[in-house]
Amino acid sequence: MNKKQKMISILSIFTSAVLSASIVSADEDGAIYKWVDERGVTNYSETPPDAKGANAKAQSININRYVPRGSENAVKQLEQQRTEKAKAEKSAKENKEGVKKTGKSADVSKAPADYKEKCASLKQNLEFLETGNASVKEANGDVRKLSSEEVTKRTDETKREIKAYCEY
Repeated sequence: MNKKQKMISILSIFTSAVLSASIVSADEDGAIYKWVDERGVTNYSETPPDAKGANAKAQSININRYVPRGSENAVKQLEQQRTEKAKAEKSAKENKEGVKKTGKSADVSKAPADYKEKCASLKQNLEFLETGNASVKEANGDVRKLSSEEVTKRTDETKREIKAYCEY
């Protein structure tokens, strides 16, 4: 035989050995075995049962391990959506009610003069409401005492306004 024929025969032997090894490993990798043990329990495994403990034959089950095209992209998109959702939830938690907490106290000197006047007026109103003798002048000129529900409602409103105007 000449060199060319020897090379071709060696190459074909090598190729057939590689192909047969890959076929054998593909059969072993894809096989799932099913059998029922002596207690009547159905078992599934990637390895066949021991010959000693198995009274029944192990059945080989072929499982489709096909991964559709585009599934990698779908997984990446899902991970991205989850990350964006987590960021949005974290941001919403940090920005509770639209006010970002920075850990710094507000600079009172930068507050508008109107706020200072409004704050003083609201505090006076709160003191008046808490005395229990709160009254209101009606549109027709009559003065009437506020009920306890009205006092409670106005006290809550005044406290909210004090928080807005005085604790800026």
